[in-house]
This record gives sequence, C-alpha cells and structure tokens, in this order.
Amino acid sequence: MSACLLHSYALYSVRASIVANPASQTRSVKPPDHNKLTNRKFFIGVDEAGYGPNLGPLVIAGSLWSAPDDCTEQQFTQAFQSTFTTSGWSAACQHVPLGDSKKLYSSRGGLATLEAGLLAMLHLLPAGGGDKLGNVIDQLVCIDLVNELAELAWYTNYAEQPIPVALESAEVQRLSRVAHAALAHHDIELVDLHAAVICEPHFNRVVAKTGSKGELLS
Repeated sequence: MSACLLHSYALYSVRASIVANPASQTRSVKPPDHNKLTNRKFFIGVDEAGYGPNLGPLVIAGSLWSAPDDCTEQQFTQAFQSTFTTSGWSAACQHVPLGDSKKLYSSRGGLATLEAGLLAMLHLLPAGGGDKLGNVIDQLVCIDLVNELAELAWYTNYAEQPIPVALESAEVQRLSRVAHAALAHHDIELVDLHAAVICEPHFNRVVAKTGSKGELLS
C-alpha cells in the first residue's frame, strides 16, 4: 500500500514541476466559473511522474492557473519562488514544499513532504482533498482510469487508505492557508487539477499497439 500511496502522490510532484515550468502542452479541463475568465490570463501545465517505476502507475497531470491579464510567464514563475520551494517539510515551516519528487522524497523522510505539497494545494480547490486516498483519486482522475486501478490486486482497497499518513489534518490546513496567502498576494489562483493514472496493463497495451513508449507520453 505504501508503494501505491507514493505513486499516487506522484500527482504532487507532477503538479510541482508544472509550477516551475509553465505549460507547453494543453488538455481538456473542466470549465471554471465564467466570471473568472474576464480580464485574466491562464497558465496551463502538463508533466509526468513515475515513468519506469519499480512499482506503481505512470501519472500524467495538468494544472490550470488564473493570473492577472498582464502577468508574464517570468512573473508567474517568480511568484512561487519565495513560498513554494523544494525544501522539505518541518513543523511550523512557512513554505509549501513543491518541486521535483526526487528532491523532496526520501525513504528516511517518508511521505510528509509529499503530503504537505499535494494536500495543501488540493485544499485550495472547491472540492478540497477529503480524508481518504480514494477522495483524491476520484477528484483528479477520470472514472475509466479509476476503474482500472480497482482491477489490480495490489491496489485492493486503496480508496479506503486514510490520508494524511504522515501529517496531521490541521497541519495540511495550515499549509493550505500559507499557499492561499502567497498566491493571493500575486492575484494568482489554482483553478483546477486533473490527472491520468496509467496502470501497468494499460501502459503495456498502448505500447504494444503503438510500438513506442514515446507515443504514449505524447
């Protein structure tokens, strides 16, 4: 289950990479509130994590951000630099850990830093994060791919895994307030997050059909 949870939390590292490298690709997302579209600029990011893991799915995720209409890509990126960093989580820290999961995760440190980033940001969305891993997956992943997870023996009952695992819920809420204040200072809003969780059988079917791992990632 810990492996399943870790690779599900790859959603976190995906979204973190998107913050550092604003979008070069686009995908369909749920339309935001129409009132939020007026005089705003939108940044869309897509990235992947878990390509070639020992165990766990490939996760491809996209994020949608709203910023002032005159916000440049450089200004957008710089807005994250002081509060959103690759420094690990610690009690009472005043930053939200975001960045490459290889820098944020270690077996010694456990899941705390990954949870700190992902769950804090999920709390910025209207649906929040929920208290089960299944809540997070259902919120971010299309139903067909969620059903594929349930068909694999090593993901049995993954949806009932309580979260957070390493943090207290109150700490997640505190970090979410830190994130909200930092984004609000620059008039930036996280509008939406979506992800595709590509399980091993699905990955193998697509590779067999296309004859190319690169085709799957494109």
